[in-house]
Amino acid sequence: MLLSSCLDERSLAIYYARCRQLLKVDLSNSAITDEGVNHLLDRTKITATTINPLQQHPPLTFLGVGDNSQLLENRSGDIPIAALILLRGSNLKGLAVGSGAYRLSAELAFALFDACSRLVALWIYSATPYHVLVSLARHLPCLQSLAVGEPSAHDQTPSVSTRLHMDLSHRIDVKWFDQWQRRIVGFDVEVLKKETDGNSERSRR
Repeated sequence: MLLSSCLDERSLAIYYARCRQLLKVDLSNSAITDEGVNHLLDRTKITATTINPLQQHPPLTFLGVGDNSQLLENRSGDIPIAALILLRGSNLKGLAVGSGAYRLSAELAFALFDACSRLVALWIYSATPYHVLVSLARHLPCLQSLAVGEPSAHDQTPSVSTRLHMDLSHRIDVKWFDQWQRRIVGFDVEVLKKETDGNSERSRR
């Protein structure tokens, strides 16, 4: 973890190059600009190489890999996520996943059904077919919050919202957001949150 109010973009680059185990950077009251933050994020893209080692961690409570086209916009992008969830998803309470052109795979959906009975919040950063949303909600007994990208023009939000509220339990709060312009706070750069010995640790990359 790196905490400092005296960081600038040059020193941050040096820390990143030398501290390979760096998990969190607190940039509050620092001199880092948006350009510097974007550069840091560009160099720390979440990939399968990032996700696979998490299989050795204690069960996760939160996993977020949102807005990551490099990982997710290919046919096999969900495979490492599904494998991780099957191994370490028994305590998972929150999942944020997706990108502009992302489509949730059957592999990941079945992994959620099999391993994530405690999932409370699911954020899918892309438009997702109605029948997939209903299936997810029906198979996740603890789900309370479902946030997804707005449907396409031929599948308007009001009608989909009405159908979802008719088909889903009232316990589930359905939220829509503009997948191209709006981010959910904490969604794009959150990597994991794990709990060990009663303590929570939030990791950012």
